[in-house]
Amino acid sequence: MKNTLFTLAVFMVWLGSSIALAEEDALVATEIPTITPLMANGPNSNRVNIVFLSEAYIASQKETYFNDVNIAIEEMFKYSPYKEYKKYFNVWSVWVASEDSLLAVVKRGEETRTYFGEWGGLSPSLSKIDNVSRSFFGKDDPIVVILLVNDERISGGASQPDRVSFLGLASVGPNIMRRYPFYSKEIFADINTHEVSHAFAGLADEYSGFAVLKPSVKDIEISWPFREIPPNVTTENNRDLIKWKSWISVDVPIPTPSSISYVDEVGLFEGAGSYANGLYKPKQVCAMGEYDRNSERLPPFCQVCREAIVKTIAKYVDPTAELVSDVGENTTVFSINPPEPSDHNLSVQWKVDGQVAATGATSFPATDTEIGYGRHKLSVEVVDTTSFVRYDPDKLLVKFKEWDVISLPLPDFTGDGVVDFNDFFQFADHFGQESTTAEIQKYDLDWDGKIGFGDFFLFADSFGKSISKKQIFGITSSSGVK
Repeated sequence: MKNTLFTLAVFMVWLGSSIALAEEDALVATEIPTITPLMANGPNSNRVNIVFLSEAYIASQKETYFNDVNIAIEEMFKYSPYKEYKKYFNVWSVWVASEDSLLAVVKRGEETRTYFGEWGGLSPSLSKIDNVSRSFFGKDDPIVVILLVNDERISGGASQPDRVSFLGLASVGPNIMRRYPFYSKEIFADINTHEVSHAFAGLADEYSGFAVLKPSVKDIEISWPFREIPPNVTTENNRDLIKWKSWISVDVPIPTPSSISYVDEVGLFEGAGSYANGLYKPKQVCAMGEYDRNSERLPPFCQVCREAIVKTIAKYVDPTAELVSDVGENTTVFSINPPEPSDHNLSVQWKVDGQVAATGATSFPATDTEIGYGRHKLSVEVVDTTSFVRYDPDKLLVKFKEWDVISLPLPDFTGDGVVDFNDFFQFADHFGQESTTAEIQKYDLDWDGKIGFGDFFLFADSFGKSISKKQIFGITSSSGVK
């Protein structure tokens, strides 16, 4: 009897646990991904949005996942140029639990129940990653996806796959820092920064391997899994044709010996992209290069990689995009709200009809007396004068916005809010005159260059009416890279 009761009790405990687990599994299976903002610096349409996705984290590991994300992002923005351009980024974290952690899978071939695909970052579902990440953003918002994979087998990888809407994909495995003592949380975060730079800026690896590049193979630079030719490797050894020649001093030999004498120089060093020969990199030491186990951190980005990252940022963030035009009683104020780099100021210049009207300010008060009545071109130009960029043939760091502005006189010449005989007498005093000065221009209501019957008929239409003092501007705009 005791044995029977004991068996029944064990069965009831097992049954209760099974029901609870089944309910938890059902909850996980139907869980909807949720997004959390971690760093907000501006509108998604005018910032680079870094989007973390959880993969192979089970429901009980949610806190672990967010801790991993925070480590990665905190350390990333300690590296130049991400540090200086931090305000150009938003960071988001998407949480969704997987039914299995990959660590629970014993045999290859056993089906894994992770959210984004088979064996996590080793074979993710790009369409699912694309659909989930894009579901939180506008169709044109620039996003870079980081798949954070809770798997000890993954350190990092990146690509810019076709047929997806995001800019690039990085897969990073935080569990490597928990599995191997050598991999500290800082090294994991550095790997993340390295992989993000692949996915975002299309940078190639700058470490070498055992493979030998055949001299006849010149298309190697376009065979990377990135959409554009990597800016930091080349097969070219003619000094005048090297893509980063603006960074190479005249006394640095080409090719450049990999010696201590040139460790701080930008040159042409053989061995990059996992090739031992035939492919060159800009510097011996770089965050895109090989990790030195004698060092606690990855080295800084070399000048060429840093320049490439800044120019990529400039492709997606326009300092003139966030514009407000505030129409007041006598003045219309045009304002921009550019994200400012932390180490230097942007150069801002306002022009009216091609002539410089103001510099340095992020707003410009346009009044009828200041810009004159009639049709004008008002423009603002913002130039990023960073020392991180020496070569910008496409003028990515120069952005402008231009408006057609029409400022027509109001027939209330006395400014008392009513068009009456007092205004008529002033108008009559100037009838027949050429509109040559600012004082006379305000009577040229049709803006034809003289005070005539066209102006009289416009004045007559308003006679006896109350007139708002608000200065009205007709505004159309265009923008782009100048």
